[in-house]
Amino acid sequence: SCLIPRIKSTKAEVRLISAFDGESYEQIQGKLLVYFEKDSQSLDLGVNDTVVLKGWISQISEPKNPNEFNYKRYMGFHQITHQVYVSSKNWCLVGSGIGFFRWIKDVQHSVLAILADKGLDGDELAIVSALLVGYKHYLSADQVNAFASAGAMHVLAVSGLHVGIVYLILSRLFKPFHRFRNGKIVTGFTILVMLWIYAGITGFSPSVTRATTMFSFVIGAQLMQRNTDIFNTLATSAMLLLVINPFLIVEVGFQLSYLAVIGIVVLQPRIYDLWQPNNWLLDKIWAITAVSIAAQTATFPLGLLYFHQFPTYFLVSNLIVIPAATIILPIGILLVSVHWIPLISNVIGFTLERIVHWLNLIIGKIQELPYSLVSGVDITIFETYFIYMIIVTS
Repeated sequence: SCLIPRIKSTKAEVRLISAFDGESYEQIQGKLLVYFEKDSQSLDLGVNDTVVLKGWISQISEPKNPNEFNYKRYMGFHQITHQVYVSSKNWCLVGSGIGFFRWIKDVQHSVLAILADKGLDGDELAIVSALLVGYKHYLSADQVNAFASAGAMHVLAVSGLHVGIVYLILSRLFKPFHRFRNGKIVTGFTILVMLWIYAGITGFSPSVTRATTMFSFVIGAQLMQRNTDIFNTLATSAMLLLVINPFLIVEVGFQLSYLAVIGIVVLQPRIYDLWQPNNWLLDKIWAITAVSIAAQTATFPLGLLYFHQFPTYFLVSNLIVIPAATIILPIGILLVSVHWIPLISNVIGFTLERIVHWLNLIIGKIQELPYSLVSGVDITIFETYFIYMIIVTS
């Protein structure tokens, strides 16, 4: 599966094919959690790659502290009960993956090469890589902590916001073709395919898959000239994803993604109607604030349960990161599209680097504010349900 870089290792879920019992190889079926020693070779692994590894397999341990997230139970839902750590000298690649997954990995690496070639490096390259194609390997622990403390981590994790921006870009780009015969049908299918390719490039995370599935239903309804209802679209997309993979229901990203959308749909209009500014700029600021409050209200109980922390200045950071993301993502796509034109692409690359530099700087300043992150909050599942009951009945 997709790799998750850690401080000293690279985590991956692998499917077992065979095992050596000391005398002979036996075919087996199952899944194993593998921690590869972090190096360039492990970070370059991709979906459907075949490896041979040697290591001591152990059971995933029970939580050691009260109210701690039960990782063993969580992995059990994914049919994984054992784990192993392997050093660089105790594994080797014996077969590269082929097909669609290998192709999208090559596309992702090509995009990263273009970004690096156009002057992005260090923190700026790390942020754009994560935001544009979901490649988080360049992110440092300090960057992750800064964005998490500022309540802006959702920008670094490609989500529905990013898919929505890509959808709007594609819709505007292909709109002139609607005037041709069957133009709407052709452009609709084209946008649909491109959205799923983008979802693949960014790693098919639960939030991206949810958003792409929802937009697929919206596009399908438009092609059939049917009206869509957001709640029906949400429910249908969730049902479809759970039919394909029932274990998604225990994915934190899946839960937070749907809760955030439900919060925005249900709460944002009510919050926005509390104040209607006459000034255009204030109205836009208030609209973003209303979205932030709605999404945070719907997700903070689950955030406390899983992560035991709450970003105090999420309203301030979202006023910055949401507009920044709507600027950075189109500029990044434009840079990749015209990278073969030196003068233009160099100017775009410099502009992108400056915007991301200032974004990173501002997020760092927000993190340094007093009490930017309330941590160490432990709540039980019952208390989580109780908080949601209060929110629903309010």
